[in-house]
Amino acid sequence: MRPAFRLICCTVVLGLWSAAALAASQSAPPVGAARVIVAEVSAQAANASRLLAVDDPVLFNELIATRTKAAAVLTLADGTELAMGENAQLRLDDFVLGDGADARLSLSLTLGALRFATGNLPKPAYAIRTPQASLTVRGTVFDLAVGEDGAAYLAVSEGAVTVSTASGQSIDVPAGQSLAIDAQGIADLPRPAALAPLGPLPAKLAAMDQTLAEHLAELDETALRDLSVLDPSRTLAHDLPGADLRDRPSLDPKSKPDKDKMGGKDKMGGKDKPGKP
Repeated sequence: MRPAFRLICCTVVLGLWSAAALAASQSAPPVGAARVIVAEVSAQAANASRLLAVDDPVLFNELIATRTKAAAVLTLADGTELAMGENAQLRLDDFVLGDGADARLSLSLTLGALRFATGNLPKPAYAIRTPQASLTVRGTVFDLAVGEDGAAYLAVSEGAVTVSTASGQSIDVPAGQSLAIDAQGIADLPRPAALAPLGPLPAKLAAMDQTLAEHLAELDETALRDLSVLDPSRTLAHDLPGADLRDRPSLDPKSKPDKDKMGGKDKMGGKDKPGKP
């Protein structure tokens, strides 16, 4: 076979393989959508990878990864909201919609910062895994950060979270409390969550909110007012140097519309969300 012909054949085969891989990844069922994308955020399947843009679907079992100075906010089909900071890795492991015992949503956060607000599934249906702990969600809103060594930091804003560590501990963390888990899977006792906690893991959460605040300060649209995971960033956006946001209700967390008055509308294609159980 002549070299030029061989090169053309290899190029065609590679192109067909890439197209097939992309089609295979896109055939996975969509389970959510990207609502906010800052800088480079990718969705990686087994044989394909794509960059996410606002309103792109999030597919089952994709690894959502953010780069440096990046952030993302995702909403899932049950109404769950996820905010991610830079250099984070999150995978949706299992997702079954419903209001019975079979309903479940399982995520893995292997690195980075995450703010989690539950949707319409029964609260025990939510579970999150980190390298050294598993979290069973019995509430609504919490922050979670994971370091490169597997250590984790949890701060619960609303509801409660039960943490099962790799060392065999089981700890209930109520609203207003935080918990640190070291790289060996050993947790401290819960303690009151500080307004400005110190340490590299809380710093990941602070950096996430700062990045999202800077992004919000450039927007003037009402579409994001329904996202509760952006509340801390909205507050920060008002305080940014040179930001004149007082007359922009879309960034004021106190002016968020009542979802019930909006007819339960969701940004995932404008479809009605199912009622809360």
